[in-house]
Amino acid sequence: MIKTDLTRFFKEVNSGFEWISSKFSHQELIKCLEIVPDSRLLCFGDAGGNIVLANAAKEDMEICICDKIESCHSAQICDICINPSGDLVASTSNEENVKVIQLDKKKRKFSYEPVTFPFAEKIRTIAFVEDERYGSNLLIAGGGRTIFVSDCITGKVVKKLLGHRANITKVTSVGGCQFVASYVDKTLRVWDIRVDEPVRTFDVLDIAQGHSGSTSHIDTSGGCLARVDQQGYIHCYQFQTGRFVSKHKAPDIPITVIQFGTPQRFLVTADKNGLSICDLNEIPARFKTKKVLEATEKITAIRWHPKPTEFFAIGDKTLFRLKLKNNNPSAIVENGSSTNGTHQH
Repeated sequence: MIKTDLTRFFKEVNSGFEWISSKFSHQELIKCLEIVPDSRLLCFGDAGGNIVLANAAKEDMEICICDKIESCHSAQICDICINPSGDLVASTSNEENVKVIQLDKKKRKFSYEPVTFPFAEKIRTIAFVEDERYGSNLLIAGGGRTIFVSDCITGKVVKKLLGHRANITKVTSVGGCQFVASYVDKTLRVWDIRVDEPVRTFDVLDIAQGHSGSTSHIDTSGGCLARVDQQGYIHCYQFQTGRFVSKHKAPDIPITVIQFGTPQRFLVTADKNGLSICDLNEIPARFKTKKVLEATEKITAIRWHPKPTEFFAIGDKTLFRLKLKNNNPSAIVENGSSTNGTHQH
């Protein structure tokens, strides 16, 4: 398998290298989005409580709806997640339940009616992790100051993680048995479902607008955590040790969302003027950035496609699809600016 090298995207290259974009308009506001692993499928939840499966065509920039579960929830959907194998979709609408749906990737459709998992709290955020002992899927559900761990086969809660000092705003899987929880007090905690206490804590930052779940992200290698503060600095840490590495001035402020791409350390940032891509592959020595989309809408979520030259972003009324022209990954950002960061030895 040939590795795709995207670092040349930030160098002075032929002007033919550029990002192209398209817009997809939905009858309801799109509230959350996830990419189905190993496919060209997207799954999103909207303000009408609907779960939608869509296909991002390979040949052109179109996004076409494949399947839809109408009124899956009685309120707008606030979070959605997909398991690593891409055959389970879960959704929540800040009510005392989560809906879990089986997905057939080959047929591009939902297989069965949603199954309801009940909870004792209103669930705001969800994620899948894998029980490495048995290879089964577990659903992580955060509500109030409680994290519930449920078996996806029985739908029953098998564990509760307690002792949280603030309400939970976001849970995010980081592979294996671990996940990260974000809180309204702007802290991050790393949890392992095999133990009852957090294994690591990242202290308060003066977080940018939005909650700390949208302004922090971990790269696909699990090695780098990026967080954004209100002054527009991106702080980088070694995720496994918690050690601060460097901080870098972002292209514009305030930043509302960040998201790492695959497989290298490229970070998409959303600000009031649109979207930029930042190259964090050479930190702390150098930080490079390039604006790739001017947008008048506030961007609320970003998701990279498994292909490293394509990603999606949710605006107030629009789903944006951005793709490197001709799918040529020889350069990620044309004429990107370069700065040195502040770092700690």
